[in-house]
Amino acid sequence: MVLIAFSEHDIAREQSTTATHVSERTLALPIGRARFTFGSLTSITRDAYRIPALDYSVRVQPYNALISIDPSKLNVEAKAWAEFHNGVAASLRISPNSKMVDCSWITFHKPQELTAEHAGFLFGLGLTGHLKNMLTWHTFSYLTPKHDLTSIGVLLGLSPANMGSSNRHTPALLPNPSVDLNIPMLTQAAGLIGTGLLYMGTKNRRMAEVALHEISRTQVTSPDQTTDHREAYTLSAALAFGMIMLSAGANSTSQADMNMLARLRLLIHGEPVVPCGHKRMESFDTTLTSAPATLALALMFLRTGRQDIADILLVPTTLLELHHLQPSMLLVRTIGRALIMYGCLVHFHDLFTRIWNQNSEFHFHLTAVEC
Repeated sequence: MVLIAFSEHDIAREQSTTATHVSERTLALPIGRARFTFGSLTSITRDAYRIPALDYSVRVQPYNALISIDPSKLNVEAKAWAEFHNGVAASLRISPNSKMVDCSWITFHKPQELTAEHAGFLFGLGLTGHLKNMLTWHTFSYLTPKHDLTSIGVLLGLSPANMGSSNRHTPALLPNPSVDLNIPMLTQAAGLIGTGLLYMGTKNRRMAEVALHEISRTQVTSPDQTTDHREAYTLSAALAFGMIMLSAGANSTSQADMNMLARLRLLIHGEPVVPCGHKRMESFDTTLTSAPATLALALMFLRTGRQDIADILLVPTTLLELHHLQPSMLLVRTIGRALIMYGCLVHFHDLFTRIWNQNSEFHFHLTAVEC
């Protein structure tokens, strides 16, 4: 047996590394606390409601050493979202049936300087329906400072509280393209999701067309902004369209519905090949729009059993075709077909069985799953 002696410096370094890993795990704790304590507080007082702070200190045994991690060493964005979820967990602890949470109580807890925790706190109150009666001018007081996470929390919080109501008094969430409002892309994405929730199932043509247009919109930011969240914006637009037109495809016979269907097909598969054999220059990036448009189509024809629509979402039937489709797209299209056919796993079992019989190298491990 070989014994290795570590110096005090080595021990301190290992302890610091271990503490850093544990502190990263701490970032996920609010999610579990939210589920564990949901609705457990049935009554609240007029006193200040305390949000428990995230503790990044770690006690290392058997040395019984308490190591405090400098929060500045953690990823800034990850830390901000952890604090956001910590605020969500704190507000979800309040029962949805509590009558004490009103506009004045919410305003009383507004900090002097907006924080990620308070942004999550507002979002959690929206999820439990407590933001439904928030006054419009109070809403603008949260949006005016343009604190990104607070704007996201308010927009996403107000929308579930008014879900499906088509509340016309709710401020417009989509900026006019001709006006440069300098709104971050994540905030715009939150506005799109909020629009979808607000008009969920209403089949509002105007809002559906706006969301559909945003899927392939190219100029969504001003020149001084980054496009780091471009995919999130596109996906949010597609989900907004899907929520607005939820299951509306069962009776889609109008020309407007056919135009939407044709547009979605174009966003999924791209421009058709022209007779000369060259593909036309597309006004959008198919690799960016295909997956979101697939989900939008699936939500529009959710549970309709439309085989003709499901066939738009082509899946490989040969090994050669499989090599030309990204695994992520194969997953999205399979999910989309399942949402349209709703529970017809026998349909997919037959499909993959046929593929298996045609290609001995095409190995799928099929597991019987009850719908």
